[in-house]
Amino acid sequence: MRYRLILTVFFMSFVPQFLYGTDYIKVFYVLMANSTLGDCIFIQLPNGDNAIIDGGNISSTANANLYLDDFLDEIIGVGGTINHMILTHPDQDHSNGIKMAMDRYAVQNFYCTGQDEIDEMNSDNATRIANEGCAVYRISTFTATTSKQPYECYLSGPDTNYGPGWDTKVRVRVLSAYDTALPNPRSMVIKLSLGESTFYFGGDAEGAQEDSIMTNTPGENPIDIFKAEHHGSDTNGSNKAAFLDWMSPKFAFIPTGGKTVVNGPPADAILERLMAGKCIIYRTDMDGTILVKADDNGNYDIVRMNAFEYLSTGGAYDYVIPPPKAFPSHVNAVFELGNAVSRTYILTPPALPSGLAVTDRARHEVTLDWTFDSSLEGYYVFYSTHQGGDDGANNGWKNAGMSDETGIYQRYNSTPITNHPYVVTGLASDMAYYFRLSAITTYYYERRYSNEASTTTLPPWRPLTITMLSGMVLNGDGDISLSWIAPSVSTENPTGYCSRYRVIYASYSFSAFDSPFTYEINYAAPEEFGID
Repeated sequence: MRYRLILTVFFMSFVPQFLYGTDYIKVFYVLMANSTLGDCIFIQLPNGDNAIIDGGNISSTANANLYLDDFLDEIIGVGGTINHMILTHPDQDHSNGIKMAMDRYAVQNFYCTGQDEIDEMNSDNATRIANEGCAVYRISTFTATTSKQPYECYLSGPDTNYGPGWDTKVRVRVLSAYDTALPNPRSMVIKLSLGESTFYFGGDAEGAQEDSIMTNTPGENPIDIFKAEHHGSDTNGSNKAAFLDWMSPKFAFIPTGGKTVVNGPPADAILERLMAGKCIIYRTDMDGTILVKADDNGNYDIVRMNAFEYLSTGGAYDYVIPPPKAFPSHVNAVFELGNAVSRTYILTPPALPSGLAVTDRARHEVTLDWTFDSSLEGYYVFYSTHQGGDDGANNGWKNAGMSDETGIYQRYNSTPITNHPYVVTGLASDMAYYFRLSAITTYYYERRYSNEASTTTLPPWRPLTITMLSGMVLNGDGDISLSWIAPSVSTENPTGYCSRYRVIYASYSFSAFDSPFTYEINYAAPEEFGID
């Protein structure tokens, strides 16, 4: 029996760190009417359905300053369908727009804490819900019929136990919804999750509800994206420090208004709590409608309609310049800011970062540099293996000041970068990467993005050729001794030697026949084994 031997050398490669999403969700924090206070969140689910949470303080589609109907017409079309509608509690700065939406669009499912929200919906039209013909799901009915607590209710996902479910890939858990007499503590609070991406929507929940959420749902933190309670106010303990510490949000979104605000939220103290936790802040009165595009791996692209520049003063009111927009094609004439609103943090976001370039590269790292501004809190690095970012959730919306739409990038650093140049490590070899920056002010306003810089990391080390391979039969049992010259790891590392090899072999036999000496050769299937 003879053997044919081939000796090869192993080399190691890294798996790319960036993971593309397989499912995407879009969450809009909608600008209301001119200087009008109110929550409204619109969600586009992976399966194509949608949901709306509250509708802000507007009630007439004839109001020239109304933005919500224009926004919904833009997104779902005139007379379109709203699959899931939540009224968190019966205050009019949450309910009026929901009434308008139910009158103007086709609503399939309506969710609330209990009868008080039903009464509010019918307060100016006793048959509004009946005429709509939508299914109604009260959390008070869930608790009465199941003997479970509100925080044991799941509206969507694999644990759905109430209602038709929103999307099998989206988990929606009720964290609080108590059928009490006071409106704010009634707020229906939910956590929405798509894989690793997590959102909190709390209506006007107060400190007591925040305490109960921490006690009753201890495994639901952290949550990446926080819709601030009660428009960012500190009323009755809303947005308390212990709750923010428990949640550890990366981003806070504050739906707020202007001249009609009585006590001027967001409160300075709440903004400062968020800053202390290094939580990035967005607010509708300066940013307009804000869109969050998320994949199922915990990556977020955030698109603001506006980048605030200054307040025009001297008249009865101060005017936000440029006036914030509700959607890209929206033309807004004016947005007034009243005297009740604190001016402490009515400040500009940073300029778009610029000059980003790759200055060096290796197999598993890249060095970046850019036009550095030392007055900022710092910068975040974003990267993707796809030019322009992962475009799976793109919808045509562009960040203020940018000429191109961006997809979803992965944020690299967990805290702002405070020096430059900066080395990004842990990358795959021989892989194309695309980088951008966001800039963060000391008051934690963010501006996305810089120009995109790209490079391809160096290929992996490939060992040199094995030389002087020889073999010797040791005995009749088929044992063979192999020897060779150990090659260097590579020409770039001539002093290092490979320590792992692979032997590939096949057995064969032959026999001679009579003249003119033809031969028959029989090969066995090739086999292989490793040598350390």
